[in-house]
Amino acid sequence: MDEIMDSFIPAEQGKSLWLEIKAKYGYQNGDLLLLLPTDCDEMNRAAIQYIPVYIKNKYIRHAFVVYRKNAAYFEVDMPYVTDIELPETQLLQLVALYKLIQFEKNIVAVIPELPFASVGILGKNGITAEDYVINTFFEKVGQ
Repeated sequence: MDEIMDSFIPAEQGKSLWLEIKAKYGYQNGDLLLLLPTDCDEMNRAAIQYIPVYIKNKYIRHAFVVYRKNAAYFEVDMPYVTDIELPETQLLQLVALYKLIQFEKNIVAVIPELPFASVGILGKNGITAEDYVINTFFEKVGQ
């Protein structure tokens, strides 16, 4: 029971934070929310690279990229993307909320940890960080 409560409290904080972010940045239902909680530059770069393909396939007008403050990050030079930099604790609260419920229609989280993915799969049999990200995006698109 303690494990459930330990995950619920950060998720509840994540819900409050998400409502603040939506109001501050103008997130609209149907926009893309891309969570980048990992410090794997290769995965983050690949995820950003696939934003245009994803939003074209899903007919999305705007994307919001949420990443960890002070993390190595690759600037997005796309007019339809809003960058949101958060302290690690706040980003992890959003991830905790995501792990409990898909709180937006078009949310993609690059989470290479269990139970969502296995870091151990990367590098085996030629699977790269880009392969993982492509699967993460296109699993949502249905291609």
